[in-house]
Amino acid sequence: METMERVEPAEAPLDRQILTLRKRDRWLAWLAGILAVAVLAMGAWMIFGGDGGESLTAEQEQMLVTIDDYLAAWNAGDGAAAEALMRPSSYHDNGGSRYEADGALETFIGQVHSMGFSVSRTDARIVGTYVFSTERIPADAAYDRPSLYHMSADGKTILSHLAL
Repeated sequence: METMERVEPAEAPLDRQILTLRKRDRWLAWLAGILAVAVLAMGAWMIFGGDGGESLTAEQEQMLVTIDDYLAAWNAGDGAAAEALMRPSSYHDNGGSRYEADGALETFIGQVHSMGFSVSRTDARIVGTYVFSTERIPADAAYDRPSLYHMSADGKTILSHLAL
């Protein structure tokens, strides 16, 4: 008498492999999602987070001093002092106005000062040679406006300024 062997259908091992792949794909998707959230959170923390107990370098402190001197010159209507803090023939963009020629920014500051222009800096974040600042225009305004300064590596010169 012959014994019959139990024969399993050919699809069963394939089904197990597909199920194993689906489980692995699910774990990989979860891992990728968690890593993406972690990277975004770290980036936001680095840009917008607190100081983390770290102090500013001498160059970063100088950047803030230069910006404050620049804003003081704007408030005083001293176009020559403001322009001296910018690289010669520098690019300045304040809203829609652009100044590339020497003396053009100085002339503009004199004109807006006669209209009572004033500005105050409320906050600043430094990333490399860029200072992301919030400013109030006029100085006693109730809301902040973003501003971006590109600074020289030593922090003594404003290479470009974008005020929105």
